[in-house]
Amino acid sequence: MSNKTRPHADREVVRGEREARAGDGANLVTDRRRQRSMIMSRLGRGMFLLSLALALASGCGSAAHTAAPAQQSGAILMCSSSGEASPTWPAPSTRTEATPAIVSATVAEDTFTLAFQTGTPAFELRRQTNTHFTTDSGLGQPIDVAGSAGVKITFLGFRGDINNYTGASSFTSQGPLLMQVKSLGGSEGQASFAAGLSRPGCASVASTASTLTFHFIPSP
Repeated sequence: MSNKTRPHADREVVRGEREARAGDGANLVTDRRRQRSMIMSRLGRGMFLLSLALALASGCGSAAHTAAPAQQSGAILMCSSSGEASPTWPAPSTRTEATPAIVSATVAEDTFTLAFQTGTPAFELRRQTNTHFTTDSGLGQPIDVAGSAGVKITFLGFRGDINNYTGASSFTSQGPLLMQVKSLGGSEGQASFAAGLSRPGCASVASTASTLTFHFIPSP
């Protein structure tokens, strides 16, 4: 090879090596970009699956720990603690008849219903973790009812000089929550009943013109 052609050949070799190195660099950059894209894609799928799992776990946990309110015929039943007398309930001083104000009392499954002569009286409900009660006749004699928990129902606004309830003194129910109801008597214008429950519960109260219905439901 002549001296003239050798430098040209050397330049061609150098140029080829540079182009080869440039091509290798471009391929390396392309490979790294492709790897980063694959990694980000995998991370994205992983984050999505993790978020989905957390959402499902959260939903399951909420469903397991949230107690739904009791329902009857589509209506939500809420615990009651007291109630006011209806506008048609006569004041004790205006009641002249000696007829008991409580006309009847009935038990059916988890409900206790009382009917009154006119209107409905004020009432108070007291829950307790046992089934031991005392009479309201002034003597305070002990009375027990079936079950493991109880609710005392006290009616207010009666005449204090007459017997305001003369019906059955005890009622048995098949529940499943309400087990038994007993009359605790009354004094000083009050009348009360004891309800025995199979487990801790309360009463949701519904009223009509002259009746009060106590629907017993599990405690929330």
